[in-house]
Amino acid sequence: MNTLSTLERRAFSRLTTPAGRMLVVAADQRNGMKAVMNGAEGPEGISVEELAEAKSDLVAHLGNHAPAILLDPEVALPKVVDEGTLAAGTALVVGMDASGFETVDGLRYTRYVPGVTAATVRELGGDAAKMLWYLRPDQPASVERVAAEMEALVATARRPASCSSSRSSPTGSRTSRRRSMPRASASWSSTPRGSRWSTAPRCSSWPTRARRRPAPR
Repeated sequence: MNTLSTLERRAFSRLTTPAGRMLVVAADQRNGMKAVMNGAEGPEGISVEELAEAKSDLVAHLGNHAPAILLDPEVALPKVVDEGTLAAGTALVVGMDASGFETVDGLRYTRYVPGVTAATVRELGGDAAKMLWYLRPDQPASVERVAAEMEALVATARRPASCSSSRSSPTGSRTSRRRSMPRASASWSSTPRGSRWSTAPRCSSWPTRARRRPAPR
């Protein structure tokens, strides 16, 4: 088990109950949330504005009563922060993965929300970031690609202060605007959907501690 730094421990405590158990309301779904909103015209009939309002209600009536809430940067953010819906005492986890996935040779692969990086997470007021990957340990192509994507994200998040801000994917080009670049500590958990890494952005030059394990098939 990795030993947490003071900064990592502080960030982790924002996501946990007084007993030290992680409790995060997951509300970063987009297409999945539309599907259960029972719109008269089906999921396609739910507008972005309606989805945003539904997420605001989730924050106000559920998320604000939990240590933390997971939200997406496409619909919910920055709306719930700018409008003051998200309570100051509730930590914010920003989802970096786009809704859905791509399939290559029968294997699922995650897509990033366009333009979202570790720097974006901090700019949105995030205390941590979440990225989900699908991993088939019995498929070398899956292991190679997912491992490379994980390493690229961690490397991007670890860039020291004064690195350029990025509005592209973790491996994409950067803008010329200078700013402090958060780095991240990543933790792994297994879910029925795949491997999930929670990444806490922070500005530092210390090494990132990360663990990678295969998700259940």
